[in-house]
Amino acid sequence: MKNEDLLKIAVIIVVLLFLGGLFSWFRPTATVSNEEQKSANTTSLATGYAIGQIQRYSKELYIEPWNNFSDTVKQLQMEGKLDYINVIGNRGVLFLTANANEKEIRDIFAAKNVLVFGEATIVFPEGASLRLENGTMRTFPLEPIKRYIDPFTRPGDKITFEIIADVTSDSGGIKIKNFEANPIADMDNFTISGALNCTNRYGLQAEVPWEERKINAGDVAKTLNISELNVKYTVNDRVLFSRLLSVYEFNEIRNKNISYISDLTYEGFTTNITDSDKIKDDLTFILTTNDTNASNLSLIFSPSNLVAIFDSEDSHSVEESVERLKKALILQNVIISQKCELISLKIKDSTEKEYILSRENEVIYRFVPIDKIEEQFQATMIARHIGRIITAIDKIMFGSIIAEQ
Repeated sequence: MKNEDLLKIAVIIVVLLFLGGLFSWFRPTATVSNEEQKSANTTSLATGYAIGQIQRYSKELYIEPWNNFSDTVKQLQMEGKLDYINVIGNRGVLFLTANANEKEIRDIFAAKNVLVFGEATIVFPEGASLRLENGTMRTFPLEPIKRYIDPFTRPGDKITFEIIADVTSDSGGIKIKNFEANPIADMDNFTISGALNCTNRYGLQAEVPWEERKINAGDVAKTLNISELNVKYTVNDRVLFSRLLSVYEFNEIRNKNISYISDLTYEGFTTNITDSDKIKDDLTFILTTNDTNASNLSLIFSPSNLVAIFDSEDSHSVEESVERLKKALILQNVIISQKCELISLKIKDSTEKEYILSRENEVIYRFVPIDKIEEQFQATMIARHIGRIITAIDKIMFGSIIAEQ
């Protein structure tokens, strides 16, 4: 059999082994000698966390699905960046040359709307902080693991892992027999910039003062000339205390049997009246308490929330509708926004390191305040990430305003 045929058979075996565990973690197991097995007394479970650091990538990239990228392959081979390629089913394996940059080649194929993976070696310089079954915390060294991940995350980048380990205790001490490492998304702040592709859908957010909260969603819809289905009004009938009541204060209010107070708790109560002055007068006895163990007490009358959705060809007609509503009702903190797709995004952390969105988050629509809509935008994003991949977006803020979905 020719050497070339042997090489191809070996490559196929390697690829088949990879496909069997493409998305699973390797679980390194320390070698235990016969003597150690004999002297082992107990095996228990330990859990905790560790910070992994990508040490390097192998020189293979895995592409899925493979769509006969023959022109791209020829170009990479001409440039001396690709040594060999093997295709099995709808997956392709690229064997890169020693001087090839896997990130550069990753970007070429990722732009073709395919998944790209590289085999990363991940080390744990600080070991793992684990809680033993007896409740004590100990730090253990961890062996490196291998993981198939998107090579947009670079060598030197860190990933947090949850560690579940079998720990043995014998005459030689406590050690990890084997462990499982599962990635955990970290929450961080990011700067997000790009362009806006806006639709004809507009939104209104406003607060209705507590004393004015007895309004009807149907009347709001009529004034705005939209369907009542497009109006959401969340009324707030609660009155909160500025701090938790003492037991003495709680009993004093309960014993008064004030007719309009219901659902009394140490945090507040519910009422169906709108006269805040009457409530303050009726609770004067508790607001000027003689309980020397309690600090001053006050009442909090929080507003109700009004949201409405419009479809319009321009923002001018929306603003006119909102002005009509403001004449009919007392509103505060009024925000008019437009639903836009956030495109051509650049995402950076505080160190200027770049991130990308996972497939599940590639398309982002948000209601952007109309006074923040520009050809190019910049906002703050709070999101979860694994390595340099954004896995979940918590919120996007234009200034102090949260852009709703």
